[in-house]
Amino acid sequence: MHPADQVVAFKELADACRSVSAIASRFGASERIVEKRLRLGNAAPELLDAYRADEIDLEVLKAFAITADRERQMAVWIAWTADPDLYPDSPVSARCLRDAAGGLRKAADLLDAAAEQVEAQHETGRDMRHHAHDCRP
Repeated sequence: MHPADQVVAFKELADACRSVSAIASRFGASERIVEKRLRLGNAAPELLDAYRADEIDLEVLKAFAITADRERQMAVWIAWTADPDLYPDSPVSARCLRDAAGGLRKAADLLDAAAEQVEAQHETGRDMRHHAHDCRP
């Protein structure tokens, strides 16, 4: 199973209030792997597809997944992939994101800055927020 598929499967179970240990047991994975995959659950499905297709690596996916705002993720992704030469020094360049692997918070700041650039250029004002599931009994 590709790690992107694990992200989707683990997230579905977590959203259904399954514990990390229950998910790990069901898939024969360590709890640490489950926790890592769940952290990637914020990534837009299109970014998971790009990861599956080896268009981006795990570090780039991690950087995008820091923000739960999928609309923002996709605005940056679309601008970046539409014409990579248009943004040669873009803070979202793969090099910058990979360099930030040791400090993903820096990558999140870069992603936010790039998203603000894209939003300003395209004058998009919509804001989609991630809503966490409440799993209390």
